[in-house]
Amino acid sequence: MPKVLLHKRIIADDNLVLEAERKVELPIDPVVWLQLYNTEWSAPDWDDSDDTVEAIALDLKTRQIHCYMPLVDFRPERSGGDWTEADIRERFQDWAITRILRRRTVRKRSHVASNRAKRRRAK
Repeated sequence: MPKVLLHKRIIADDNLVLEAERKVELPIDPVVWLQLYNTEWSAPDWDDSDDTVEAIALDLKTRQIHCYMPLVDFRPERSGGDWTEADIRERFQDWAITRILRRRTVRKRSHVASNRAKRRRAK
């Protein structure tokens, strides 16, 4: 039975992204488009989760097989709900979760670059 590491990126809100990893044993070798059911915890009245393996990689050094799952977006405009980080962590309770903060960066032009651009336009 191959042991694989599942990877999933989760968008919690505009400023927070979570990386989730879970080790599982599969009864077959993984292939792209393999459908995996019940990878996430769900309450009794919820539908079972299902995911499709989008990409597979092999780390030649460690011999670890990595399966990359689709991105999950829990922002209200995408999911139709109001998910908190605690709700997401409960849903992914069998996964190791790492926080990745996304920062919106505004690129400021330096005054030197602005002056160069002005001179080019003037020519």
